[in-house]
Amino acid sequence: MYSQTKTVESFPEKGVKTYDNDWNKKYKTVYAVTTKGTTVAQDAKAADRAYSHKGKPYNWEFTNINTTKKFYCSQLVYEAYKYSTGLNLNHGGGIVFPIDLVNSSHTYIIYTKGV
Repeated sequence: MYSQTKTVESFPEKGVKTYDNDWNKKYKTVYAVTTKGTTVAQDAKAADRAYSHKGKPYNWEFTNINTTKKFYCSQLVYEAYKYSTGLNLNHGGGIVFPIDLVNSSHTYIIYTKGV
């Protein structure tokens, strides 16, 4: 989430953009997680980092998690936190799947829907 009303996400058709914060209505299954041990300022810095990638294309090369030229959804979150806080949210390494962000030892679930 970038703000109460906006998210920064990457979708195949559009790449990295801001979207209305309506994920709770848009999806049947939802996990909302937050990071352990980070401050509000650090979380804001990670959100700003993700926002700084607006306009970049979607990353179809899922194994290339270290590129900053293009992003897929969970890679964007991974990179933003890794760069701004040093936290590696990629549980298990390799491709950063959304469930890796949920299962990371650096995150905990604050909300679920349809699980």
